[in-house]
Order: sequence, then C-alpha cells, then structure tokens
Amino acid sequence: MQNLLADGYNITDVRPIINTIVEADGTVTMKATTAIVMLSQNTTGKAFVTVNVDEGKVTEIVILTRTVIEK
Repeated sequence: MQNLLADGYNITDVRPIINTIVEADGTVTMKATTAIVMLSQNTTGKAFVTVNVDEGKVTEIVILTRTVIEK
C-alpha cells in the first residue's frame, strides 16, 4: 500500500468488516477483523486493498486502470 500512496493514489474510503458474536449468556462482542481500503488516482485508477486487522497485514491488492482511446 505504501507504493500506491507513493504513486499518487489517495485513500478515499475505509470499510471495516465487523463480526458480531452473541454468547450463550447474551454478551454481544463486535470486532473488526478485516478492512477494505479504497484508493483512487485522479480519474485513471482505483485500488482496493484488503487488510487483516488482527495481524496488521495486507492480504490482497486489486488495481483497476482505465484507458480511453479516442478515435
């Protein structure tokens, strides 16, 4: 993700994936285990980075690039 930021991508959104656990005694626990960080670079590129919050590691990077060819 450091390389994307260095290449001019900006963080536009962070979406946590929250797991909710209800114990037998009624205790409710909510924990973010994963987060999806969305980045954009002008109008030509978007990137989606999946982060394992528990381990603090990037698990997946998806980069979408748009090229327009006018004829």
